[in-house]
Amino acid sequence: MELKTSNLPESISIERVVASDLKPIYVTSHQLALVVVLILILLSTATVYAQSLFVSVLASPQVGSAPLNVRFTTFVVGGAPPYDFFWDFGDGTTNRTKEASINKTYIVPGSYVAIVEVTDSSYPPIKNQAWGEITVYPTGAKRTRLSLQITERYEKVITTWGSITHQFYVLTATLTDEKDNPVPKVIVTFYINSIYQPIGSGLTNSDGKATTLIPVDLLESPPNTIRAKSRGTEEFLPSEVSYYQLSVKSDYGNVTGSGWYKAGETATWSVTPTMIDMKGWWWLVGGKYRALNPSGSVEMTEPKEVIVTWGIDDESLRQIILNTFALTGLNLAAIVLIALEIKRWRKKKQKKHRNSHSVRGWLK
Repeated sequence: MELKTSNLPESISIERVVASDLKPIYVTSHQLALVVVLILILLSTATVYAQSLFVSVLASPQVGSAPLNVRFTTFVVGGAPPYDFFWDFGDGTTNRTKEASINKTYIVPGSYVAIVEVTDSSYPPIKNQAWGEITVYPTGAKRTRLSLQITERYEKVITTWGSITHQFYVLTATLTDEKDNPVPKVIVTFYINSIYQPIGSGLTNSDGKATTLIPVDLLESPPNTIRAKSRGTEEFLPSEVSYYQLSVKSDYGNVTGSGWYKAGETATWSVTPTMIDMKGWWWLVGGKYRALNPSGSVEMTEPKEVIVTWGIDDESLRQIILNTFALTGLNLAAIVLIALEIKRWRKKKQKKHRNSHSVRGWLK
């Protein structure tokens, strides 16, 4: 039996349609090169991150009298664990361990730099270092306490162009031992915002006080930090204290509580009055603002800023709505009365005008 191919025209036409829809995709050499470069950049970035090893070390305590037992704790990010820790404590002793923490006792007074070198388990291995500074004072060195008083001072300077008023902060540090006896002849250094930014120093007098002046202009926009640190001696251990600035801001009322507080203290603040009248047209309808956070307290662990927020009082809002409707009603009533009065006046005028015409017609 002979197969007739003439019965298959539709399948041939469909095959031709499908073939005609397939379009080749051409990639130029520039596009291919760009794709390759992007892939290489991604791979190199991932490799660099994987091969990075970040190390930091925490020493506690960093200062004390001999014998001083110090706990070193290492923090490692990146690389391939487990890690190898090689310690050089700065006093001629070393130690190698697999643990991230280690204890070390310093016997001889002096200043030491402890260095830890961390090696990961990759091949080739990655290494990085971190260090911490330890200060050991003689056995029997007494602990000290440092307090700080911050007051404002104004000085008027007379010049040929007039008078200029300068504003200062007076920083008075008081250094005492554990029995509250004053500690004289010790250098106290003062800092603003950073321990790396000293702004003055002084030697404690017989009362244990050291004073310095700083222009208010040196401070950044509040809040700020002021620190004082005493230098250690063979007889006394060093001490430090930090004071943080609390800045309370409000668009209305009078605020209290702004100022300087010792680290860890609890500061309280408030604003008075807690409700004030709105200005402008809103005052006519009984509008009042209410302080949403009129008072509070905050632990001063860092410089802080408090902003008092205000909102429309709920009772005042209801009064505004009622008074607005009342005023609107009065205005509408007044408009209606004026319109009626104008209409009556026009009728009266028209009637008078018609009467005058009739009189003139009768006279003619």
